[in-house]
Amino acid sequence: MLLNGFCEVGEDGISCAMSSTGSLTAAGDHFAAIFEKRSGPSWHAVHGLSSDGYQQKFNELVGQGYRPVEVSGYAAGDADHFAAIFEQRDGVPFAAFHGLTADQYQQKFNELVMQGYRLVAVRGYATA
Repeated sequence: MLLNGFCEVGEDGISCAMSSTGSLTAAGDHFAAIFEKRSGPSWHAVHGLSSDGYQQKFNELVGQGYRPVEVSGYAAGDADHFAAIFEQRDGVPFAAFHGLTADQYQQKFNELVMQGYRLVAVRGYATA
């Protein structure tokens, strides 16, 4: 898995925003990650989840007050898999989707922009 990190140094230390793409190799899933030591909200990370598994974990964590801050999809064998980071925090309303075709993505984009949402993250990935 290839991971690109973009970091800023501010008054409160280093904060990073990450984007990633990935694929399964003959040796299995591989991941790259960036960790930082700082105070902040509770967080939960998941990886290696099927589309259905990711949706179940998403529903569970959102129900506990978490929201996704990073999500990455990748092809693994004959299925799509997902890795994500969730943070427990209040915030503005959000909408999150995965597994969309280009046409479905465009439709959701148009609908949500018309409702006053703005895009904060998008990731494309190869599918199985």
